[in-house]
Amino acid sequence: MDCPKCGATAEEGAVLCGECGASLEGLADPPNGGAAGSLLMRRVSELKWIILFYLVMSVLCMSCACCLGYRTQWILWRLGLR
Repeated sequence: MDCPKCGATAEEGAVLCGECGASLEGLADPPNGGAAGSLLMRRVSELKWIILFYLVMSVLCMSCACCLGYRTQWILWRLGLR
């Protein structure tokens, strides 16, 4: 890890820079924190697309079923079977 003030290389886990004495707290990235977060965001994005696909398909199927149902009733009425 490098010191943000002087640019000197500091030891991992150090609280202060050995050259200038600047605080190094909060500079270290948590291990795998960024990778796990991006993986989670990718999974959530994929899940949103899957849910959207199923919603669109269910609305489309219900619309077709309603239209076909009304059309079938009309055909039966025209044939005198209902």
